[in-house]
Amino acid sequence: MSELPPTDWFSDAMRQRTARRYRRDRIFRGVGLAGIVLALGMLAVLLVGIASSGYQGFRQTQIYLSVELDVSAFPGITAEDVANDTVDVEKIRKGPYGKLVRESLMAMFPDVSGRSNIRELNKLVSVGAKNQLRQMLMADSSLLGQRVELWVPSGADVDGLVKEGLQTDVPEADRRLSDQQVEWVRQLDERGLLQTVLSDDFISAGDSREPELAGIWGAVVGSALTLLVTLIVSMPLGVAAAIYLEEFAKKGRLSDWIEVNINNLAAVPSIVYGLLGLAIFLNFFEMPICTCGWRADIGHDDTADDNHCRSCCIGCCAALYPRCGNRTWCLQNAGDLPPHLTIGDARYSDRQYYWYGPCTG
Repeated sequence: MSELPPTDWFSDAMRQRTARRYRRDRIFRGVGLAGIVLALGMLAVLLVGIASSGYQGFRQTQIYLSVELDVSAFPGITAEDVANDTVDVEKIRKGPYGKLVRESLMAMFPDVSGRSNIRELNKLVSVGAKNQLRQMLMADSSLLGQRVELWVPSGADVDGLVKEGLQTDVPEADRRLSDQQVEWVRQLDERGLLQTVLSDDFISAGDSREPELAGIWGAVVGSALTLLVTLIVSMPLGVAAAIYLEEFAKKGRLSDWIEVNINNLAAVPSIVYGLLGLAIFLNFFEMPICTCGWRADIGHDDTADDNHCRSCCIGCCAALYPRCGNRTWCLQNAGDLPPHLTIGDARYSDRQYYWYGPCTG
């Protein structure tokens, strides 16, 4: 077998081959760098698009109201009670705040008449306006008998209209606000009775069926609690199991079966196992949907629209059951069921009652 001639690394042919290899390497690196730059550019475009479209979600449109808090509008409260600072908080809680808000709107548009027009006018203001007024008065009962000025959240449709620059290119039949409502909103804007501010409720509020009142606090706290519990439970068990399987367990069918299941757990999204566990705990073990206490103060004679609630451990409830937010009350036993509600009005479980109402705060 003949030997190959020694390679001349400094020959012209070798120099050309080396130059071609370096040139291809530079092209490859350039293509890779261009791909990274293109990916970062697309990511920047995506983030800018999300920010430009979603930043309005952090802003809230508010309407100015001047409300006359006439003492006579609150049954059971007298001027002497206000003067002596002996007003019953429960009587303040049951006040006709919806009526007071409507009267304030009517004072700004005195020409509006007819039930349908008044109803359309009332839709300009969010249902959270009366709750805001209630909270203000409960915090300072001395406001009774005075005229208070406050900014209240507008309805979701008004909020969207204002954020679009009060433009209505869509025909009236294809939008939620009528031409008359749009004209009222424009009048409010011209009179300086509209403003758009950063929304505190978006961060601090929980779930709500009213878009303008909904927030992420319940989801944030629920996610944090879920991660905390998961970390406390799974980390020690996971680390201990890994050490045992790797260092001490004998190889066999059982260890192989455990390894296969671990690989499946790593491959399948965790939400699938979460839903499976939720179904098992709720249906098989019959555990309560919401494990933390919610109480409802709804023992008054007003309509359901004026009901209100106090939250307790909102994050836990929101994490376990999305509807167990600002609109769900977990009454711990039958004795707590309000007298004007019956079992037919509630959804019954072995350990708790749930009654869904229009509570927004």
